[in-house]
Amino acid sequence: MLYGILLNMQERWEEFKDRVDDFTQDKHGKTVLWQRPNLAIVVWFVAMVLAWVFTGRWEHLAHMVSFGALFAWAWMEIFQGVNMFRRGLGVLIMLVTLINTLN
Repeated sequence: MLYGILLNMQERWEEFKDRVDDFTQDKHGKTVLWQRPNLAIVVWFVAMVLAWVFTGRWEHLAHMVSFGALFAWAWMEIFQGVNMFRRGLGVLIMLVTLINTLN
């Protein structure tokens, strides 16, 4: 009986591990949670720094550019992300960005 319980636990652990791997691995089997920043993230960061430095019209322009860059990054992750984790991250960032913009 104990052997059956332990065997069942091992099978469940393997199923869980397979699901996590499916969620975090790319098509080559490599786990990908972090990638080198692309142009959209660099533009977003620079625009946010400029929005912090400037005031008035330039601050507003920098906020608009940062929104566009972050929206573009999220869009690319949703439709071109290497795994489900990256695609989910894109959805999360897009939702947060839209909610913050509407408030």
